[in-house]
Amino acid sequence: MEESTIEQIDAEKKDAASKEILDDEKSKKAKKIFDEGIQFYKEGKYHGAISRYKVAMSIDPKCTNDAYFNIALSYHQARKYNAAIQYYLKAIDANPENANAYSGIGYAYKDSDNQTMANEYFQKWNDLNKKNVPLPQ
Repeated sequence: MEESTIEQIDAEKKDAASKEILDDEKSKKAKKIFDEGIQFYKEGKYHGAISRYKVAMSIDPKCTNDAYFNIALSYHQARKYNAAIQYYLKAIDANPENANAYSGIGYAYKDSDNQTMANEYFQKWNDLNKKNVPLPQ
């Protein structure tokens, strides 16, 4: 093997290792910020939580599904039902098997006095969980 080819392979390995280190650092930073969002949520500081979740998502897209769901929960607790519904839908788009998002959107519709849509999403939650529980009224 030519020396230049060996040097090229070594350079590629170093680049890959550097990228992995950067990705790991980004992931750790995003998790820290995401955890700050959880703390804000627990303290009832929903808009602060939303802000932290959005920042975490911008740093590390791998946390998008969880961030969408937690943003939805935060808006829901802040009684911003339309915004909550939009983020529950984003969580469902990111992971159609997210049963909690179907339940959450059902409650958001219920809390905004739209029992018809609430029942639709509660039924989807029920179907996804393969449970036959009474739907919330």
